[in-house]
Amino acid sequence: TADRVVDWITHGLQLPQYAETFRSNAINGLDFPALIENESWTLAQELGVQSPLHRIKITHAIVRQVFGLGASPGPPEEAFCESAGCSTILLVWKPPSVKGYPPLHKYI
Repeated sequence: TADRVVDWITHGLQLPQYAETFRSNAINGLDFPALIENESWTLAQELGVQSPLHRIKITHAIVRQVFGLGASPGPPEEAFCESAGCSTILLVWKPPSVKGYPPLHKYI
């Protein structure tokens, strides 16, 4: 979905500056091949990713996604909430035993 791609570009690739552009263009996983053809012309011209380094980073990540390379992390383990005061709830969990590759920065 477009929302998952926005989360992926924001947290997985740590390029939040492109999130709104990906959202407003409703980019989803089915669009990935078009984004990387013609030397990533669409990324540069249509989506405004002007940094060559950022285009390379996005292109490599798209290739990993398209070819199914890497692995998603497992779910957090032993998640629970506890009271941390009158108006605060603390969410605590152990990291997943399957870390995933490349590492992600947000549980989606």
